[in-house]
Amino acid sequence: MPGPEHERVSRNLCIRIQIKVGSLPGHSIDSLEATGSTEFRGPGNEARQADEGLMPATRVGRFEWPSLLMEVGYSQSEIDLCRDARWWLTASRGKIRFVITAKVRRNPLNLSISCWQMLPGRYDLRNRLPLVFTLDQTFNIDLAGNVTSEMGCTSLRIPYLALFDQVPENPPGINQVPVVPADIELSLDELRQFALNRFRLLV
Repeated sequence: MPGPEHERVSRNLCIRIQIKVGSLPGHSIDSLEATGSTEFRGPGNEARQADEGLMPATRVGRFEWPSLLMEVGYSQSEIDLCRDARWWLTASRGKIRFVITAKVRRNPLNLSISCWQMLPGRYDLRNRLPLVFTLDQTFNIDLAGNVTSEMGCTSLRIPYLALFDQVPENPPGINQVPVVPADIELSLDELRQFALNRFRLLV
């Protein structure tokens, strides 16, 4: 059974993302549906459960894939979390577009967050850009609340179209190219407060 490290990290981070989406014009907290630890089946009928997931409310069906998924590791290694992220992004055949993995360590408490996507790589022989499994963002938060990123990230950014399947329709009477709403961002200070609150509850 998942322990408090899994539940308190994954669930609370997903709640924060839903609140951010709810503040976007034309959206509410109900724009995303939580999928929790629903079991999903990939190629070869392999079944897996994540810690949390978020799905645009426009998707329907009992076993529809989420667009964002989260895995938390306590006993799991970061290598295992990386393998899990790859499986979810490839097994869902493009339905899952953003995976967040979080590694919780003790002695002292520490939280590492990694964000994974399938992003365009180098040109292949047919001059097309293949999608490549990519580590897109990293963050490390220590017990004192110091947030560092080996990749120089200044916020945790989730592209709007990684969460949603389409952009909102233009208001009636306006003929223009649809404008993609702003990405969802969690600042370094928000990540700091999030981690410190989790640390307080996990001692």
